[in-house]
Amino acid sequence: MKLLKMGSMLVMATMISCSVQAQEARNYLSRSLQPNTAKEIYDYLPTWRAERKQHLVAAINSLPEEVKAKAIAQAEEANKYTWPTLTATLYNQYQVNGNRTNWQDKHNERRANITRLAVGELLTNKGTYIPQLVNGLWAMFEESSWVAPAHIGAQKAGGGLPDVTEGYIDLYSARSSAMVADIYNMLAPQLEKYAPMVTKRLLYELKRRALTPYMERTDMWWMGFNGKIVNNWNPWINTNTLQVALLTWDNAASFQTFLPKIMQSTDFWINAYGDDGGCDEGPNYWNEAAGKMIRFMYLLDDVSQHSLKFQQYPLLHNMGTYVYKMHIAQNYMVDFADASPKNYPHAESVLQFGEVFNDQGMKEFAAYIFSLQKQNILDDNFTNFLVNVDVAPVLKSYEPRPVLPLVSWMPNLQVLTTRSQAGSTKGLFLAVKGGHNDESHNHNDVGNFIIYADGKPVIIDIGVGTYTKETFSSKRYDIWNMQSQWHNCPTVNGEQQKAGRQYAAKVLGYTTTPKQTNLQIDIAAAYPTNAAVKSWVRSFQFDRTKKRIVLKEAYELQATEQPTTIHFISAVPVTIQKNKLVFTGDNGNMLTMEYDPTQLEASVQPFPLEDPRFIQSWGKQVYRVNMTKKNNNLKAAHSFAFYQ
Repeated sequence: MKLLKMGSMLVMATMISCSVQAQEARNYLSRSLQPNTAKEIYDYLPTWRAERKQHLVAAINSLPEEVKAKAIAQAEEANKYTWPTLTATLYNQYQVNGNRTNWQDKHNERRANITRLAVGELLTNKGTYIPQLVNGLWAMFEESSWVAPAHIGAQKAGGGLPDVTEGYIDLYSARSSAMVADIYNMLAPQLEKYAPMVTKRLLYELKRRALTPYMERTDMWWMGFNGKIVNNWNPWINTNTLQVALLTWDNAASFQTFLPKIMQSTDFWINAYGDDGGCDEGPNYWNEAAGKMIRFMYLLDDVSQHSLKFQQYPLLHNMGTYVYKMHIAQNYMVDFADASPKNYPHAESVLQFGEVFNDQGMKEFAAYIFSLQKQNILDDNFTNFLVNVDVAPVLKSYEPRPVLPLVSWMPNLQVLTTRSQAGSTKGLFLAVKGGHNDESHNHNDVGNFIIYADGKPVIIDIGVGTYTKETFSSKRYDIWNMQSQWHNCPTVNGEQQKAGRQYAAKVLGYTTTPKQTNLQIDIAAAYPTNAAVKSWVRSFQFDRTKKRIVLKEAYELQATEQPTTIHFISAVPVTIQKNKLVFTGDNGNMLTMEYDPTQLEASVQPFPLEDPRFIQSWGKQVYRVNMTKKNNNLKAAHSFAFYQ
């Protein structure tokens, strides 16, 4: 029996609707549900729960002694912990001044210590940590809402303090519910021995905060029943809620209504995907999008005793392979949309895709990720810990190896990734995106690209900073790193790209051979009328024989009224030398870019970073190269050659 890890991201997205073009109503999950399946699953639940617990207890007892010792030491510290008060003013800070981290930090701190106490009790089984665990659970139960302040604005009363009369589910509440359900399944006898009212209250809170709202409502935006396309909230919340139902539901008739509903809701999200399986939310959110969907599917496959046949649908497999197509080297991932360049895909999610679809490459990639994380098992989320305990032996059984495909082209998403040689991080790596400017977690970045040299960043996408109240508001594109001028894109006649589905790229051509990969996209439509741009074709040629990447810009303007500048963002210092730019890292020159100085004037602008999230990714400074057009010609062409 394999268990599934729930998400551990502390920074969550709020409501931005995914704008992938809706496809036909495939309804793959619902289609797999036969008339008697829900009843058969419900009848099997008591056996499944018992076997699940027995399997996990055995796995925990088999943990290495050093892991046990570390976990018990953490439990000892948690046993001395003073539970912080989550005051109304703390919750209301987001409404007052936009601060979302003060409440989130204490919320997460509470749950981390609950996890450590539960793990300690499972390892020692002496009742040592039960009283303090009950204190933590009771403190959770007394919270007016498990919904984050940044998300409570979706309630009918609007933002501010939570309305306790309205049952609403967000990412935080769903994750808390799944964690509590796991604690119930693993430690109910110990909790009841200490105080029978604990488990009664626990089940009451799970029904009140998770199961009842799910059964009674269809209007929570992320469910998809309103006909609008949804984002990662859908599989993320549905997976956690499914787990709560499987571990705690005690009403056969209600369960048989619940199961088709939650499968249909998840289908709404799947139906919006293109056939290439590309995730427009970026690889960070893949963990909570397709990475959650596979856990949803795997739970259902396990509890249905393998009667559901999801393997027959290639799209579902493609949604998994997306993550290794976006892998550059080590823990570097292509960071389009709200992503960071350093990111570990969830190893267990990658493994589940490998197992469900019999994909050896994904199994080995999962083992590779696990090895990069030093095979860590302990986690501050109890559900994560249980899954880590379960999948660690499986991950250790495969050879750790990244996939590193030579070329991956996702035509629906309009994203290309390609490298010098398959299976190696040596040489150059190029990623390009077309798409449009209404993608989920969108940045105005149509035509953006990145280049890495020997697995290290040179031409970069800065990524996303720390979320604030403005991040998911009408002021989103006032934030500098969301703007096209801070991506590797042109500013045309002084105009940047605009946000909206109509501001999009058009793919003109794509070809690839073992020696060369070519992509041509017209990005003119990404700019407003004031840019006066008739056409702007960006042509990317990755020539593996000549060991260089050539970017050609061919454009025609209707007028020249303000400067037109092509921007390149660099992670390393840049030196201007006659007809070339040299990008220099700690160990010397990393990349050279040749250009025509008679047409373009080059300048380099150092840009200090203040956001801790950016500093963690890039250090204290990045560099913007500005290539400004020297003449007023309406029609022009420029060429940039990148090589090591």
